[in-house]
Amino acid sequence: MKHANLSPLLFLVPIVYSAPLEARLAICRDVTFQVSGSAQNRNLSSLNLADPNATLAAFEADAFPLVPVSGTQTLAGTFCEPTVVNENFFSLQVLFHGITGNRGYWNALGGLSTGYVPYQPQNYSWVDVAHANGYPTLALDRLGAGESSHPDPVAVVQGPYEFALYHDLAIQLRTGTTGQLLLPYENLIFVGHSYGSEIGNSMAQLFPEDFNTLILTGFSKSVLPSFFGVVLQTPEPAAVENPAKFGTLAAGYLTAPVELTHTNSFFGSPAQAYWDPEASYLYWVREDVVSVGQFVSVYVGITEAPAYRGRVLVLTGEQDQAFCGPGSPVLGFAECGSLLPDTQALFPNADYNWHSINATGHAINYHYSAQAAFQVAHRFLAGQRYEG
Repeated sequence: MKHANLSPLLFLVPIVYSAPLEARLAICRDVTFQVSGSAQNRNLSSLNLADPNATLAAFEADAFPLVPVSGTQTLAGTFCEPTVVNENFFSLQVLFHGITGNRGYWNALGGLSTGYVPYQPQNYSWVDVAHANGYPTLALDRLGAGESSHPDPVAVVQGPYEFALYHDLAIQLRTGTTGQLLLPYENLIFVGHSYGSEIGNSMAQLFPEDFNTLILTGFSKSVLPSFFGVVLQTPEPAAVENPAKFGTLAAGYLTAPVELTHTNSFFGSPAQAYWDPEASYLYWVREDVVSVGQFVSVYVGITEAPAYRGRVLVLTGEQDQAFCGPGSPVLGFAECGSLLPDTQALFPNADYNWHSINATGHAINYHYSAQAAFQVAHRFLAGQRYEG
């Protein structure tokens, strides 16, 4: 479909944030969306998170009773239009962060409404690379994070309900009915990280027409082996751990209290992966929250998506503790090995691509290899295939 030259529209949006002067790549603004949905969530009332063995057994069985949930929520985000105008202008990257993250994950841990200045965006900003390639971006705070709604963290903020809400958002983005964006977007690119990538996997299974392309970072078909390492982070209610920031949140919103155990899961061992210690420190100190319902969803949510026929790229650090290891280097080293090509089993009818980034752990955007990962993703979007 041909489009008129819409470059003049770039100047209809107030400039409220831009990249540094030497790399002013986009015009950005905060947006909010009203989204509605209904789903069958899991009844988690019998789950005893204080007993890791019983919790893992419950995840493996996934025999939780189902309960209906519905309603309307607010999703907040940052929308950016690139100042580079090319054929990618009408292809919107929709960005979904992982647990204890928010929209700042995609912009060097900072930007609008995060309260933080981006840290070395020339190294760690996904959105800067997207904008340089002409893509508009919508970096969301997922349900229960950042400036988005924070409903009941156990009964409501779970995967199934999130999927329904993001389906409604995709419809609004495609039809131009958000009330926030000037254009409809007929080409939607799902970009996820970690639990955000699991959401993309489930969206492909439930709503295969919503997104034309999936880029799933920090992801594989296997997450349960990381459970015992991840729980070494000893998550605590965020309102107790950081009352100045999270004091109004219910106790079922959790955060990681200890930098070392947090870094172990998200970055791994310095004998395997390479990163700037300041980046891992800021990744912890600027963390957001995860709901109990989302934590459960991480471990029960991976699914086959045979109806999805779009393009898929799984892009994961070779030393990813969460999806290719035991969750912490305390329990052992991580190695993806054959997991990434084997993850094609989740997308049997898609144009499946995979690539591992060496010397890189789970937080793929914050290792020394980040720029290499960003370039792989955008070469994939330009049509290149990856099988290794």
